Amino acid sequence: MRRRTFLRSGSVALPAVALGLSTTGTAHADVRPTGSIAYPFSAIDVPAKSAPWTLETDRAALLVHDMQHYFVKAYAPHTDPIGTVLKNIRSLLDVAHARGMPVLYSAQPGGMTPEQRGLFGQLYGPGMPDDDAERAIVDPIAPMATDTVLTKWKYSEFFRSELLEILRNANRDQLIIVGVYAFSGITVTSADAVQNDIQAFIVSDAVADYTAAGHNQALAWCAERTAKILTTKSALAALGSS
Repeated sequence: MRRRTFLRSGSVALPAVALGLSTTGTAHADVRPTGSIAYPFSAIDVPAKSAPWTLETDRAALLVHDMQHYFVKAYAPHTDPIGTVLKNIRSLLDVAHARGMPVLYSAQPGGMTPEQRGLFGQLYGPGMPDDDAERAIVDPIAPMATDTVLTKWKYSEFFRSELLEILRNANRDQLIIVGVYAFSGITVTSADAVQNDIQAFIVSDAVADYTAAGHNQALAWCAERTAKILTTKSALAALGSS
């Protein structure tokens, strides 16, 4: 895989048993206890109205946001929301690769210094440790050699990365965002996208948050301000998956 910015030891594919779904590990202030998050998608409300944009294959790139073991392990394994999210991201990745769309991943480097962590250290503690297993993007959706992994420093993937440059160079002005967490990094990344005249598309059943309430708040906030809200089914239809 290509790395356009510094990512410590890089992403490592994990076996299925480790889908963030192990029962060990220390909880930090920026993650919930291992296996503690579960809620059904029946509790998620997809906003009826959102940004008036139409997803187009030759304009769009796909961003898989923060799907690292460190963050994903907070979800209860083999249940929703993470079970559906992983399946839907996989479907979107397959179509993006088949259509020749740019596929990008955000991934925190782990082991940040206090200077790199900045005020996040006061808000959330030291964050991800310097550990390849925690840095790894979970195996079912691990990057391919042709994908690009960008280092994630703050809430927005646009911050201190080459994301905007990559989109501009590829003549892409649409960004599909999937992953975790919906009401933090995904929301802020979508806001930065719009501020850079990039149309943001959030796939409602390919993102997750700490709670169903947070998930719904993210979709509602972004629908009014920053993004077109899609389902995986509607996104795949727009990208011509059939």
